[in-house]
Amino acid sequence: MCGIFAMFLRRPLSERDIARGRAGTATLTHRGPDSGGEWFNREQGVFIGHRRLAIIDLAERANQPMVRDRIVVAFNGEIYNFRSIRAKLEGTGAVFSTKSDTEVLVRAWQRWGSHCLGQFDAMLACVLWDGVAGWLALDRFGEKQLYYSETADGVIISSELPPLVQVLNVTADDPAAWTMSALVLGYIAGPQTAAKGVRRMSPASVLRIERGRTTTASRYWQVPIGTPGRGSPRPFQAKEVRRVHDALATSLEARLEADVPLCVFLSSGVDSALVAALARRQFQLSPQCYTVDFGPGTAAEISGAQRIAGALQLPHRVLDGTGPANVATPQGILDFYGQPNDNLTIVSVRQMVAAARAEGFRVGLTGMGGDEMFFGYNKHSFFFRHRRTFALPEWARLGMGFLARPFRRSHSTVRAFLDTAAVHDYERFLAVKNLSAIHWLRRLPGFDAWAQREFGSWRERLEIATPRFDLEHTMPDSLLTAQDLGSMRAGVELRTPFISRHVADALAELDPRALLAFGQKGLLRRILEPYLPAGTLRADKQGFIFPQDVFLAATRETPVAAGVPAAWASSIWARRAEPGLRELAVRLLLVAEFAPWMARASTVAAGPPGNAVIAGGR
Repeated sequence: MCGIFAMFLRRPLSERDIARGRAGTATLTHRGPDSGGEWFNREQGVFIGHRRLAIIDLAERANQPMVRDRIVVAFNGEIYNFRSIRAKLEGTGAVFSTKSDTEVLVRAWQRWGSHCLGQFDAMLACVLWDGVAGWLALDRFGEKQLYYSETADGVIISSELPPLVQVLNVTADDPAAWTMSALVLGYIAGPQTAAKGVRRMSPASVLRIERGRTTTASRYWQVPIGTPGRGSPRPFQAKEVRRVHDALATSLEARLEADVPLCVFLSSGVDSALVAALARRQFQLSPQCYTVDFGPGTAAEISGAQRIAGALQLPHRVLDGTGPANVATPQGILDFYGQPNDNLTIVSVRQMVAAARAEGFRVGLTGMGGDEMFFGYNKHSFFFRHRRTFALPEWARLGMGFLARPFRRSHSTVRAFLDTAAVHDYERFLAVKNLSAIHWLRRLPGFDAWAQREFGSWRERLEIATPRFDLEHTMPDSLLTAQDLGSMRAGVELRTPFISRHVADALAELDPRALLAFGQKGLLRRILEPYLPAGTLRADKQGFIFPQDVFLAATRETPVAAGVPAAWASSIWARRAEPGLRELAVRLLLVAEFAPWMARASTVAAGPPGNAVIAGGR
């Protein structure tokens, strides 16, 4: 897990370019506190800077950028199946001088070019120079990130967005281009960003850069989802449960590979409990488990995690995660993301891993991805339970809503129908995602056109389309971004056994409706059942969620955001304590604070590179 700052220019490098590259690399020191390096070629206009968090092969020989023949690579992440790939390459005559997965990436690229990406089980972001062209590549699910800006001088790349803002003095993009996404979805849908001219690499994508100019990005993989069967869904057969169990075990075993201490972050829920149970029962390990105390409201989470750890006979500690208050402000959130994103869990992640890092851990296993891969969110179940209602023609649902409107206040079922189903087809997903707020969103200028453009083409059944959207968009654009940026701020690598091509392939062989028909995460519960005594898991899971009301409490005046009607903003802010509108208030505040944050960040003087450079270049 590391940080990358690179440049592929249309002209030779100047001394100012090299200084800028070093400054950009230095801004990522938190991602790689163990060592730093650079490689550059003045004539060809290439600079590749790297900060390293050493996890596999801790020796200096495995530092980056790594150069083998004409190939130069800076790599962020882990290739979990690097040992089997290495054995395959050695069979073709490849010679290795390190024990690192980075060298496996270099040799694999030499042998197969960009096609090697399809062989990896990895979380990965890499920048590569092959002597002629530059390459950017991202893992299958988007666990890692790369941002790039194509300027008049060439292409500038960073593992995070804020360094590009700081080093290049990037300005904010036109609010009309991203504000609707930020207010309705809570994040800015990739590959777009809120920074002018800056793009984000999409999951499973590879981009070639020729003479300082980007070519069209290509996709080497899509998340597979099974085909719904006919008739009523049936419970999973024992052999199907075993197949998914074995895929999870295979994924976890690969993610245990590390030359540094590894821990488990344990909540009171199914996902992290299963990770801990497989480590204990399947591999006879006894990893240190941590649950983090975020203050009031987390007592049930802690007691639930203690029950699980006790049942598995695993060492367990509760860490203080209250942390510094300055990261839980709008400016602090924007410092993390570099643009509006309402996933405040990033604060909890940062505090969680900082506490573990103080205990000597650099790698932590989490249950992230269980809800996405196994259709575990409330909205997934909601769409399945009411699938016949949502499948009615739009005119029928709207007509029923017109007739039911006078009875809105008389019954909660009527209110729920009006707020979620009595809407246009292109609003159905958004109405459930923004529960009780769709009527407010409609008042935003341009909402209708935006919603039709983004969601008007949905033809798949909602109970399948919604989990697919979460896997392909919400997870990489928000959830995984929060996990990566929050953990790397404290120099800790988080690994997610649920997010794996092995698990995805096993699930794709099943009827996806069965993931929804027999209780939320019913399949995962069946896998976990033999490992824990009955009653160990209870309905008290809260998760590592930072409270929105605490975040909003520090701001009293109505936030003012460009392109957002003042009357609308005032109404939302006045009702910010109400469920549904609280989320909108968080988004409004971040959108309003983005312009002043950008103005401040783009004028920050780049600091000296310090000890960032340990390798020279031509």
